[in-house]
Amino acid sequence: RIAKLLSTFERHELERNDSEINFNGSIESLHIGYSRTGVTSSVCEQFVILARRNFRQITRDVFTLTVRILMACFFAVFLAALWSDMEMTIKDIQNRAGILFFITINQSFGSMIATLQVFIEEKTIVMRERQAHCYYIGVYYVAKLFTQLPIDCVIPIIFASVVYWITGLNPDPIRFLIFLLLTVIVSLAAVGIGFMIGSCAPNIDAANAMAPLFMVLMILFGGFYINADSMPDWI
Repeated sequence: RIAKLLSTFERHELERNDSEINFNGSIESLHIGYSRTGVTSSVCEQFVILARRNFRQITRDVFTLTVRILMACFFAVFLAALWSDMEMTIKDIQNRAGILFFITINQSFGSMIATLQVFIEEKTIVMRERQAHCYYIGVYYVAKLFTQLPIDCVIPIIFASVVYWITGLNPDPIRFLIFLLLTVIVSLAAVGIGFMIGSCAPNIDAANAMAPLFMVLMILFGGFYINADSMPDWI
């Protein structure tokens, strides 16, 4: 009877923590509980449950998703209007370099800021579930990345598709596909940086203070402000 009461209390604590951060997954369906023998469920089972829970989190946060899409469309239209109908003069060649570099900065900042809070908000519940041997931390990260991947690819594609044709960049379809690919890769790299900062930072304020430092250093060494051959050897 005592063991049953303890089991009920532990399950209640896990469910309460889930509700505090709006988790609606069924981690209890892993049938792990507090075990000293380690994780007993399969990797596939862990991945499916975590991916389902993460997907529910993303789809239920309609406001954030809508804002990200609207902001991508706004910046795409704004940049397209500012750099529209570029020709092949020396001035327009410089303008092309400017818009390409700004697209990189815009995608980097947007994707990184959007993922900063992911690990910070879930850190408490993840630590409790890890102590309960519910899943491997690697499976959690892969599931999180897998569920974030569609939206982190769709938004840059929408942005790049609007900007590319209106600004008069190379009309070759192959060049356009390369541009889309590079834009998505830049966005995913920024997502990885956001995940890293979020997992290292103790709270949101610390993450917001750390993020600009990483981005400013990358912008500085991006090759637009100073040529790579002009940098000191020790760098």
